[in-house]
Amino acid sequence: MINLFKSEWQRLYIKKTTWICFISIPIILIALVKHYLKVNSVLNASSPEFMESYKFPIVALQNYSMLLFDLLFIMLIVLCVTDEFRNGSIRMVLLRPIKKLHLFYAKFLVLLATLFLLLTTYFLLAYLIGFIAFPRTSNISLNYFKHSLPQNQVIIYAIKTYLIELFTLTSMCSLIFFISTISKTITIAFGANLGIIVVGLIFSPIMVIFTHKHNANLIKLQWLISIPKIQTDGIQLMLAQTSHLLLYGLGVLFIYAILFTALNYLIYSKSDILI
Repeated sequence: MINLFKSEWQRLYIKKTTWICFISIPIILIALVKHYLKVNSVLNASSPEFMESYKFPIVALQNYSMLLFDLLFIMLIVLCVTDEFRNGSIRMVLLRPIKKLHLFYAKFLVLLATLFLLLTTYFLLAYLIGFIAFPRTSNISLNYFKHSLPQNQVIIYAIKTYLIELFTLTSMCSLIFFISTISKTITIAFGANLGIIVVGLIFSPIMVIFTHKHNANLIKLQWLISIPKIQTDGIQLMLAQTSHLLLYGLGVLFIYAILFTALNYLIYSKSDILI
């Protein structure tokens, strides 16, 4: 199993796409820095919208960068699952006495490890670039907090944000992996995975329009239908000062992760499928 993990690690990291994902991180952060420096130039330092160095890693992730991670992982998973199965290159691996189930474990663990490395890199670079580009203040305002927070509490809040994002991406990873496995072509895999994200984001505001409500029950339904909805504004609500949605949000993510991991397990445990 360890040798299979190493093999899948090498197969993933010889792909240019994987390195493009890592190289894109500083490019994204620099673009965000330029944007918020312009915002700061027309704001007073006491404004809640003023960007501060300790706040930048949080805003840099919440500013739809979470969805960018979804897109990057759709690309990675489709290339290392759908493409390898459909072009026949995976046959060379299975010529050895390897169970397809072990192959699933190895691929999935390699992807999760890569996910962790990408998020960790983003977090550390965001703090480094934020400290260089933005001023520091002793008290920092955050969304859904009545009072400003000291620097140490903002760091803890940032760590919590990235840990929950890691959980959301893990759940998305199991879903994307399942769709990529059952898809007959790369085009179908890309289209189906992108469709889930787009439909989820579009369906949520439509529900608000037709129900004319925006209460806790509607938010819970939106989260149950769409993980990207949790990513875009749900994490802030989960970590709010007086939030009662943290356990519910984590429960939804846990259900997604368990459900689609189980479905992947069933597919890869069959001896007459995939090849």
